[in-house]
Amino acid sequence: MIYYDTINSLFEISAGFIFWFNIVEITIDKQVKGISFCACIYFLIWAYWNIYYYFSIGQTYSFWGAVFLAMPNTIWILLVMKYKRKKL
Repeated sequence: MIYYDTINSLFEISAGFIFWFNIVEITIDKQVKGISFCACIYFLIWAYWNIYYYFSIGQTYSFWGAVFLAMPNTIWILLVMKYKRKKL
């Protein structure tokens, strides 16, 4: 089972690294266009669910991968809210 946990955690960690590109872009652009906030919130909730779920089934590597993915996702949502608020 550790084999599947390792593979899944690599996907989670890869997604976390890729998500940092969104943070860099939004920080440079200082604006938000063309996104669905509902979709972003959905994936943020899913990320936090994965943290709980992987912990509850003992998938240690996937748990830490989910934490690594939830961090930039949370930061990005906060930046979206910041720049959307500035626009109003």
